[in-house]
Amino acid sequence: MKIAAAQGLPIGCVRLLNESTGVPLEEDQAIPDDVKVVLLTLDHEVEPELLRAAGAVNMEELTAQQTLDLEFHRLTALPESFGQLLNLQMLQITDGPLSMLPESFGQLLALQSLNLRYNELGTLPESFGQLRALQSLGISSNTLNMLPESFGMLRALQSL
Repeated sequence: MKIAAAQGLPIGCVRLLNESTGVPLEEDQAIPDDVKVVLLTLDHEVEPELLRAAGAVNMEELTAQQTLDLEFHRLTALPESFGQLLNLQMLQITDGPLSMLPESFGQLLALQSLNLRYNELGTLPESFGQLRALQSLGISSNTLNMLPESFGMLRALQSL
């Protein structure tokens, strides 16, 4: 964490993980050989709002989630680190001012059901087409003018 401070990053943005277990190391713990540095986010303004809305303390707490429901939220954007929620299968972010999704959104490869209704989304990221497991998508009542070219790659999509 001293590395983060030296780089001018908030301490909560950098974690040292034991590569074999994925468990974060404590500040005073000896650093073994199988450690890797993981930069969780540089979205200092966006991530705290997401954590508050989800009732979580840090991004690690969210990574195990399979379902995330953020109805009637106040989020205008999601942090780039949102793409690290690799276990997410059902996501509902509705009825709020969300106006953009990060490019990392396409990394949510386990996502099967996505509800983004009643937000202010004007575009979807090009990476959206990488959501190959997506079966159900709700995007009505946004300000979308067009879909990304990659949208045609959503072969599992059954309901829109």
